[in-house]
Amino acid sequence: MRDCEGGSVTSYNFLFASWGTLGNLSPLLTAARRLRRHGHHVRVIADPAMRTEVEAADFEFVTWRRAPKGRAADPTDVSDLRDRMRRVVFEPCSAYAADIRDEVGRVPTDAVLGLGLLFGAAVGAQACGVPFAFLSPHVSIRILPGMPPATSGLGQPKTPAERAKVRAASAALAAAMNASLPILNRARVDFGLPVLSDAMDLFDQADRVLLAISQAFDFEADALPGSFRYIGPLLDVPSWSRSWQAPWSTRPDCPRAVITADVEPVD
Repeated sequence: MRDCEGGSVTSYNFLFASWGTLGNLSPLLTAARRLRRHGHHVRVIADPAMRTEVEAADFEFVTWRRAPKGRAADPTDVSDLRDRMRRVVFEPCSAYAADIRDEVGRVPTDAVLGLGLLFGAAVGAQACGVPFAFLSPHVSIRILPGMPPATSGLGQPKTPAERAKVRAASAALAAAMNASLPILNRARVDFGLPVLSDAMDLFDQADRVLLAISQAFDFEADALPGSFRYIGPLLDVPSWSRSWQAPWSTRPDCPRAVITADVEPVD
């Protein structure tokens, strides 16, 4: 491949890994389109239910074989965060890793990009010696100093008391993740990788952690790891969306009214 001035441009082969709902897949496909515009090849490994959307975007689709699919991969019950993390993130690690390893073996792959909670995809890529990046379509899953952790509902700390609440929430999330660290470490040992002392260390081993939001709209951390990059929102119109249709008559002589409610504040 050559650029517009006749110089050579390297074209890379990427494997993108998705899970869960189409809400997770859409930003991944936007990133894939951007790479394709620069001359790179992308194929997507995902749940079978995502085949139509992936192929509509004209990317090669590969299905998970061992890894869980459908509701088993993304259960709707989030009442117990620690239990959900164990079932969704950690227990399927070996299955995701094996599928990634097989796919990298099937097609030469220059890098793997996986959604932020696909720890098994990271294990598989590392086991193959392939560069790996996490993509987070939202806030950072990795705990960052001074920043309210995901799921905490806290705001930017401004006082010592608020910073103490952030530290406590970060410790609680770390404990929830590290409760399943032995499962992750067993998978890593099975794939010939060293064990980790903290589940969050996996993010630091990634070549890049990409946050698909604007830094201006995120909370401010005391410091960011060198691998972190804010890349802005990845927003494309998915193939299944349709133009909005007014539920009322479009006749120009049809009267319309706007009705609002005036709610008194509660002391």
